[in-house]
Amino acid sequence: MLTVILCDMIHCLAYEKRDAGAVIHSHGIESCLVTMINPFSKEFRITHMEMIKGIKGHGYYDELVVPIIDNTAHEHQLTESFAKAIEEYPKTTAVLVRNHGIFVWGDSWISAKTQSECYHYLFDAAIKLHQVGLDWSTPNHGPILSARRGLSIAGESNLSTKARKNNGDIDPSPRCIVLDIEGTTTPISFVSEVLFPYARDNVGRHLSATYDTAETKADIKLLRSQLIPDCGAASPKTGIAASRVAGKAAISFF
Repeated sequence: MLTVILCDMIHCLAYEKRDAGAVIHSHGIESCLVTMINPFSKEFRITHMEMIKGIKGHGYYDELVVPIIDNTAHEHQLTESFAKAIEEYPKTTAVLVRNHGIFVWGDSWISAKTQSECYHYLFDAAIKLHQVGLDWSTPNHGPILSARRGLSIAGESNLSTKARKNNGDIDPSPRCIVLDIEGTTTPISFVSEVLFPYARDNVGRHLSATYDTAETKADIKLLRSQLIPDCGAASPKTGIAASRVAGKAAISFF
């Protein structure tokens, strides 16, 4: 007896919104793992890979962007987020589902199958590049720690100043997010060996890069108000707190 599949509404959206002739739903391990490398990413991006030419509307030099939606307990519950994804990414012919798989569509079953094979190849390539420390999202596929967004196809970076180093490189994905260190349960060695060095290496760079913004000016004012009572306004160790008129060049930390 034939029964309606649980993801029938998703297939119908592809047929209605994208004029698809066929839709493939795959649980290929590559499509699952590639969404887990960065659990906070909302999209998969790759460029300068031969098999990109197998995706409708794309060439070797183009950046392929595939939206990622979060998984749900039942496939029919993906309908709303799937509809939003194909609306926000009008060029895509696929949607990744985190920790689950992928939906791929095409004008015909041949097109859907061909594109599905290309997507899985690209996901597999991205995983292997990541394993050897290379960045699949940049044209030169250089080392992840020194991948330069200045080489992006668009010609400009969509990264915020906070994520960029002074030399144009981008920082690696975060290993942790610090919400509060008061009463922390982590070892004091983590605070002294990780948190303090991170602040020393990055806070000054961030304040210099964003010095002219209202948010940073407010942060500097707050730092001054906290440091002056602790160290004394005349102490040379207080850095930015030592002068009420200290400019961008005077920003320093002890």
